[in-house]
Amino acid sequence: MNTWTLTPAEYAATVAKVAAINKRAAKRGFTGRFELSGTTVTRKAENGVGEYVFVEATLTGEPPCYDGWTFLAAIDAVATDAGTEFLVRCAPGVDESLVDRSALREGACDHCGTKRNRRRVMLVTDGTTVNQVGATCIKDFLGWSTLPAFIDTESVRDGFGGLGGGTPSATVETVIAVAYAAVQRFGWGSTYSKTPTRMVVSDVLFGSRKKDAELRAELAPFIEQGERMAPAITETVLAHVVESGDSFEANLAVILRAEYVPDNGYGILCAAIPVYDRLVGTKKAETEPVVDAWIGTKGEKVTVTGRITTALTVDGYAYGSTQRLVVIETPAGVVKTYTAAAWAYDVDSGDEVTVTGVVKEHDTYRDRKQTVLVRPKRA
Repeated sequence: MNTWTLTPAEYAATVAKVAAINKRAAKRGFTGRFELSGTTVTRKAENGVGEYVFVEATLTGEPPCYDGWTFLAAIDAVATDAGTEFLVRCAPGVDESLVDRSALREGACDHCGTKRNRRRVMLVTDGTTVNQVGATCIKDFLGWSTLPAFIDTESVRDGFGGLGGGTPSATVETVIAVAYAAVQRFGWGSTYSKTPTRMVVSDVLFGSRKKDAELRAELAPFIEQGERMAPAITETVLAHVVESGDSFEANLAVILRAEYVPDNGYGILCAAIPVYDRLVGTKKAETEPVVDAWIGTKGEKVTVTGRITTALTVDGYAYGSTQRLVVIETPAGVVKTYTAAAWAYDVDSGDEVTVTGVVKEHDTYRDRKQTVLVRPKRA
């Protein structure tokens, strides 16, 4: 039995793959088949934002048989420092203890009685005798029309890039919460805007860059609010669009009812936020206006007072060390600093602070000006 954690898309591909293998096996007269079952599970995201949907897939099977012979395993010879060793891949349903590794012989075939450079051999048994047969000789051994339709569970992996490596699918509630946070913080961005809300949501959910982690930290307070709002947003918007004659709203209704968000559904679902705002008359949360300007000149010592929007622990310059990324919104502009100072580990998003530091450079982030400070000290 083999068990993997798959994304819904991977599971669907696996179902199709197994069906094709079983069909091919039956067409060639083999008994034995794969059986695939799956259980949908929801897990917390590793990056801490929302929940994702996976499928716990279990693959079982019976050994493929033909004309009284059962396929036990495919054997690949591998040259190692210790000499020739063997990769053994058993057929579905085969007890691995039936394969005696000590009896394996490099390049040998019991059918033709010759030993030569063979990349792969197969083990077959009639219930009494176990034969090692070359991959080419298996055609003569069983007949040219009865080539094995499948040998091992690796056959299932072929064709869709490995198992467990696809992009996870987020729950509807997760996407609603993050889209709500993005709109609250940056305003609504359509597909054709400079910063589409869809892209902000994608960076938060799936981004692995340093700036994506910074964005998650910046939006964290709004995401918490979005998680509380998500059920009401979903219910309100769904009640409005469920019987809509508009094509876009009909698609939105489908995704709102979905078990998880399909790959092509994130942009549509993000639009639930402006639809909700229109229905209930809400507005973007009012925040203190921040001037889009740099503060001071390079090398100048400045003192600023404002609210922390990002407080995130990141890797330091030395191996195994850490620093704190702190972003502060002030009436004069946005300030950013990386520091290992003790005070930076005691503050969090939303705290009001006064900091003195030296202007290192003038930077930009998401088209907003930021002043980078070094040697920051908290007043």
